[in-house]
Amino acid sequence: MAISSFIVHSTSIITLASHIALVIFLVGLWLKVPALRAIKSFLGRYVLGLSFVVVLVGFVGSLLYSEGLGYEPCVLCWIGRVFLYPQIIMIALAMYFKDLGVLKYLLGLSVIGGLIALYQSLTLLGGPSFTACTSEGGSCAVIYVLEYGYITIPMMALTAFVLMIVLCWAGLYQNRASSIGDR
Repeated sequence: MAISSFIVHSTSIITLASHIALVIFLVGLWLKVPALRAIKSFLGRYVLGLSFVVVLVGFVGSLLYSEGLGYEPCVLCWIGRVFLYPQIIMIALAMYFKDLGVLKYLLGLSVIGGLIALYQSLTLLGGPSFTACTSEGGSCAVIYVLEYGYITIPMMALTAFVLMIVLCWAGLYQNRASSIGDR
């Protein structure tokens, strides 16, 4: 198996597994499954470490695709990276200082990045485009990865941002619940 197909296959499996976990988690929350209360608490307690892993995988994955495999990122890919890359430093500093206050800022960056990735995913899969998205060599119209009929590079970015949104929400919820319990 060539290194490029290994990278594409690995990142696609991680994305698919994340989608399955997100759907189970969100449906469970909607149905108010009691066991998910413990999972939400776990996510809230370890939010910074889990967030660091998500952002680091997104960072390394994006660089593997662009620098390792030579897939030229388009303008929207670069804009999405602007909202992902700073989160590594922010989370590392928050872990060092044990500061959960950063979650509000991570949530804001992730929501904006997620909206960009959602727009990019929809246009890549045939939706209307409101931008002329091209860069030197890169184009939003080029589909470098298409696995399982829907997983593309923008879908991978969207998944990372949605994971970050869920983690930040769980962390903020846990932090609020523990603050109320301290009173």
